[in-house]
Amino acid sequence: MTWLLGSIACYSSIFILFRLAGQKGLPMAPVLFVNYIVSFAFSVVITSTWPGFEWWMLSSALLGLLFMVVFQVIAHSTNTAGIGSTATASKLSMVWPILAFSLLFGEWPNPLQWIGIALVLTSVLLPFFLNRESAKSWLLPLTVFLSTGLVDTLIALHGRPEWVAPEFKEALFTFIFGFAAATALFQSRKELNSLNQPMVLGLGLILGLINYGSLYFLLGTLESKFLSGATFFPVNNMGVIALTFLAGVAFFKERPSSTDWISLMLGLSGLLAILWFS
Repeated sequence: MTWLLGSIACYSSIFILFRLAGQKGLPMAPVLFVNYIVSFAFSVVITSTWPGFEWWMLSSALLGLLFMVVFQVIAHSTNTAGIGSTATASKLSMVWPILAFSLLFGEWPNPLQWIGIALVLTSVLLPFFLNRESAKSWLLPLTVFLSTGLVDTLIALHGRPEWVAPEFKEALFTFIFGFAAATALFQSRKELNSLNQPMVLGLGLILGLINYGSLYFLLGTLESKFLSGATFFPVNNMGVIALTFLAGVAFFKERPSSTDWISLMLGLSGLLAILWFS
């Protein structure tokens, strides 16, 4: 249970820190650069087995680039559409790996799980069918939903032993964080002078520790056998969605609309269906 609670806390803290950075007017590219340097350094320290050349080293470069881009989209959405809506869209994206695994490996959900997937997709698309104002506010969360889904799917595929051998998982994340740091350096090169700001360095350091911690607790939960992978992700995502929604209301005075609450309830119902009937 401790591993699961740690995972929920780390993932939720990422959204909260993005919201805080926006409130303070901090440039996100340098913050993310420091974040990925810290995550990369931790990964190097704990990686015990280094492979020779593997094909996934090339795909890890793509994942590193996507990590940086998606983090920027999430940060922008958090400070524009709100922490609750963004976290919801991000965590509901777990339906994409389920669909990808169904198509690629024949691991088809059962009929009741398909109902859950339909509820999740409806919860994200619902604002676009209610009114124009709501659709505008959910354009960024929708982008988060799609882009995070792509990253989640690629990570899930790399988690299969036929893609990356289990003994090289630590090395895989070292490469991903390293390429993400290089991408962040390139994108923040015009703002590197802001690295002398204590808040940029401090927030980047904390975010890097939490970013690494999210991976640490995720792997710890799966290795502890407390929950299977099929049940861990819905439970973890439901916890993150609920906690970030409450944090947005309590700490950032966000006032979710009725559309937001309906979407939240539909999404949570869908995730519960996927979990309950797995």
